[in-house]
Amino acid sequence: MEQQAAKGHYAAKLRGKEYQSQNRKFEYLPVRMEDGRFLQGGNQEWWCGKIVDAGVLEARRSNYQRCRESEEYRIANLGCGVIAMTDLQLYLSKREAENDASIQKEDYERHTIYNWKSVYGIGKSYVNYLSGLYPWKMEEGLRVFLKDWKCDRQKVRWAPYAFRTNAEQRRLAWTAIVDMLRADYPVVISYHTFSPKQNALIMYKQKEDALEGAAVKPGDQRVTSHYMTVIGAWDSGDGKRLLQVESWGEIYFIRFEQYAKRLNYFTNYLWIY
Repeated sequence: MEQQAAKGHYAAKLRGKEYQSQNRKFEYLPVRMEDGRFLQGGNQEWWCGKIVDAGVLEARRSNYQRCRESEEYRIANLGCGVIAMTDLQLYLSKREAENDASIQKEDYERHTIYNWKSVYGIGKSYVNYLSGLYPWKMEEGLRVFLKDWKCDRQKVRWAPYAFRTNAEQRRLAWTAIVDMLRADYPVVISYHTFSPKQNALIMYKQKEDALEGAAVKPGDQRVTSHYMTVIGAWDSGDGKRLLQVESWGEIYFIRFEQYAKRLNYFTNYLWIY
């Protein structure tokens, strides 16, 4: 299978304990692009090229004004949540596929627009602009999906331990994420900081760089407010833990401790149990 050809391209041979689905037959949600390449999941930036009104991009308009005036601009800039939820739902619907779990880009986009217009959309208000997709919309939409697809887990809760101490949250979050991965449920997480310069989360392209906490390199990302999907986790056994995440159609690694020290209602995960 073509989509299996790239399998393992990010799987570094490091000592430690790896946590991924024990049942996964394919790379995580291969999306076939027009040129035949495969990405891993969707990318909100595809909607940048769909903005119909060029005037939306005039320099005199603020980013908030652009989001109010253009649905496509709103998806491109605020749509990481709907992309993460679309990735999750498509993966769950395809995980039993025996031969081909891939999806064409145009089909992926249709699923995204359906989700946007039916349950995971983001309004035009300033509160929407600041917050992105509301967690309770994620809870409600995913409960219906899990029930309709008769999944073995149908309970959903955002930020289940948000009001515990940070030490408790770290322990419980790691346990819940590993449990979901073992049961073949990717984990939608968010990261948000009110101090972007000091507390941006680094998303590393290389596992070794994440392990070392290396300086940011070309291809790495720094995010301050973002939804993404955890598809794997790694524990070195000596206090170093990584999460393997998918975003923008690419695979990254984040340091669990850097992520978890910010745990609160806004930086948290969608628990399926």
